[in-house]
Amino acid sequence: MKKISIIGINGGFGKLFSGLLSKKDCQLIGVDQQASIYENAPTINYIQADVFDFKTNLQAVLQETEVLLFCVPEAVLLKVYQPILQSLSPDTLVIDTLSVKALILDLAAIRSDLEVLSINPLFAPDLGFQDQNVAAVTIQAGERTAIFLQFLREWGAHVSLMSATEHDQLTAITQVATHFSLLSFGACLQKWGYQPRMEYCTPVHEILLSLVGRMISQNAAVYWKIQTDNPYGQAARDLYLQCTREINEMIGADEFASFEKVFSDIGRANQAIAEELKQNFLNSQKRKP
Repeated sequence: MKKISIIGINGGFGKLFSGLLSKKDCQLIGVDQQASIYENAPTINYIQADVFDFKTNLQAVLQETEVLLFCVPEAVLLKVYQPILQSLSPDTLVIDTLSVKALILDLAAIRSDLEVLSINPLFAPDLGFQDQNVAAVTIQAGERTAIFLQFLREWGAHVSLMSATEHDQLTAITQVATHFSLLSFGACLQKWGYQPRMEYCTPVHEILLSLVGRMISQNAAVYWKIQTDNPYGQAARDLYLQCTREINEMIGADEFASFEKVFSDIGRANQAIAEELKQNFLNSQKRKP
């Protein structure tokens, strides 16, 4: 793969991918609407362009690219995806980073002669790929797809291959329900009027506070889209709320036997990784200054 184009190079993942890909033996082209590429960027051929008007100054470049990487917001991608796909040469590898994969399946179907890889880096881009999880849906696979997946592994990512349906069902729990619980916890603290004091924190409370802190340091729009776009998101939130109501009712009715059963059921469901999770927690406590 000699010619790789990144649309949205000035965004978080655009910066991450460009920094890593610039070390490969390839010709890297960065595209964004800003006047210049991000500060301290590697030497890259930069094109200022409006992707909604890509035929004016991008079409010739895109026809020559071998890999096209979209690092743009979902609202932008869904509008330009099919028009841009129509202009690409056969066998071009097209990659997106959307958090919902059902959206891409129908859009990609217009070109059966392209490779299409839809990935979901399950982390914020400032963390980098090392030891992070990446979900990958190979919609239309080929030789270039295999090479790019190997790049991800070389950068230290743990890559999991799955179908679009599997991805969206899993992320309804790993992202939608997880963030929903943190949002609810954070809102509870705010409404309580709680002011964190580290000398009073328990280890578990401190970890939850750190997770809330990590979340609120990011863009709220990202977390909104995760909640609203996943086709299984409402089901995950409904189930979460159902469980909180049931546990609250047990406690209110002083039903320890029911509470103990839930506690035991949770333990059995996580038995396969329980020891690993416990050790991760203990290690995190040991690393504290």
